[in-house]
Amino acid sequence: MSALKGRRGAVVCLSIGMLLSLSGQLAAQELVESSGLQSPALENAVPPAPSPVPERRPAVLVPLYASFGVMQALDMLSTRQALAQGGREGNPVLGAAMGSPVATAALKAGATATIIVLTEKLAKRNRFAAIAVMVSLNSAYAIVVSHNYAIRR
Repeated sequence: MSALKGRRGAVVCLSIGMLLSLSGQLAAQELVESSGLQSPALENAVPPAPSPVPERRPAVLVPLYASFGVMQALDMLSTRQALAQGGREGNPVLGAAMGSPVATAALKAGATATIIVLTEKLAKRNRFAAIAVMVSLNSAYAIVVSHNYAIRR
């Protein structure tokens, strides 16, 4: 049991470290407005209406999405191996689908795509929250995969 606590502690420390390291990237992604020098003839002209600046996705989300997809694949693989060793599926929705690799892969792919789409929507409103959600999900699945491989041994 102490090995499992050690893994959880490592995952929590890794997650906190990732969040702290991302704070500098978030600050660096702020857009800087240009000073735009104008000629004297245009000083009395009506300034153009500000055009909406499209929100850019935080650069760190793409690797987090990729690692989340990898975690989903590792979860599926490690769960199948744990089941072969006498373990049981803790998720009742996936438990019914574990008999078919195609059904399991389809459920995992659908859930992963849904999470990515929802995180993209969240990122438009709150970049930090979107990053925190993906770091948390990646960390949670790292714990699940680690547990599955521990059962396999």
